[in-house]
Amino acid sequence: AFHMPRVSVNSVQHRVEILRGKSPQNLACTPKRSLGNFVLLMASKDDEKTNNNSISKGLPFSIPSLTQILYVWLSVTSGVRLVNSLLAANSAVISAKLAIDGVVCVGALLHRVEILRGKSPQNLACTPKRSLRNLVLLMAPKDDEKTNNNSISKGLPFSIPSLTQILYVWLSVTSGVNLVNSLLAGVISANVAIDGVLCVGALFLLFRTSKKIDYDSLEDIDQKSLACQAGKWALEEEIPVTFEYNDKNYEVATFAGGCFWGTELHYQRIPGVVATCVGYTQGSIDMPKYEQVCSGTTGHTEGIQMIYDPAVCSYSRLVTRLLDIINPTLLNRVGNDSGTQYRHGIYTHSKEQAETATEIIDQRQKSLSDPIVTELFPATVFWPAENYHQRYLEKGGQSADKDSEETVRCYG
Repeated sequence: AFHMPRVSVNSVQHRVEILRGKSPQNLACTPKRSLGNFVLLMASKDDEKTNNNSISKGLPFSIPSLTQILYVWLSVTSGVRLVNSLLAANSAVISAKLAIDGVVCVGALLHRVEILRGKSPQNLACTPKRSLRNLVLLMAPKDDEKTNNNSISKGLPFSIPSLTQILYVWLSVTSGVNLVNSLLAGVISANVAIDGVLCVGALFLLFRTSKKIDYDSLEDIDQKSLACQAGKWALEEEIPVTFEYNDKNYEVATFAGGCFWGTELHYQRIPGVVATCVGYTQGSIDMPKYEQVCSGTTGHTEGIQMIYDPAVCSYSRLVTRLLDIINPTLLNRVGNDSGTQYRHGIYTHSKEQAETATEIIDQRQKSLSDPIVTELFPATVFWPAENYHQRYLEKGGQSADKDSEETVRCYG
């Protein structure tokens, strides 16, 4: 009979979260970050400050992500159990569990659809929900892909569980079944303890991933963050135009410029910008979380919402700044981040903002050979992101001082 390989859960902490005394969460969208952090950890500070350094060139080879390793492990372990059950030819073994192993094995092998219309799109999504996403793209007419206002970018009308959540369910069920069978058979061994820990741990982690964002607990305007207020607007489905604070009336603006950590810091440094927050907008479901948006299936893009003083900073300056920090001719891509969740856009809160943005885009287009694909849509409900995303780079030690000329270093 075949023997199933056993995985040590705590053998290696794959995601290294501590970098030079800091604790940055979600340094990158994919779980390859541990090796990347190790390289950064070994680098000198002078190297980090230069744009043309050996680290930024990347590794000379490709390493498998934790997701890819997980797929291999799932397909092998479930496949081994499936073969063992079939070889046993025991009616007691032919059960729902055998069917589950078959589904998990085949699903793990097919889940990462990398070939789409003869292409090999990388980073369509950060998490392994991409198979459904790819299916939607595969069924879409090519003309739809060329338009900014297409049905695909709007996302699915419902939230689907991530592979992580499916894995937690699978772990809790399989380890729970093994635990019950061992106890009923009167077998007390180390495996019983392992199954118990896996079952309880998987249920606990499943609960954590299902927990909604508490918008009331987000940073408030006294911390120069708009997150808490933006959460109130979102829950009331309000698209604000202005906001009164300390007896002064400010205007509201929303943009998307790829990874929202760097975009936020760029805007924090502009005189007249009073408060900012990062979050998710232009999507199809309410109260999205980071993992859901990273899947590329909800239609949201990582965005930034702010209040600003029009007497100090004009809206045209804000629009111009966005076009300066991105390549407006690249569709669904900013820097190394690609996917609809990283598409760039200008989401206007008034007719005046729309007219200003249109004029600036038309003027910028004259100096570019390729067409500008930056979205220009009316603002929709803006859902603030989790608290640890707010003012992320500032908390990491980068300057948010007005007119600061320090290079913005986005860890993603």
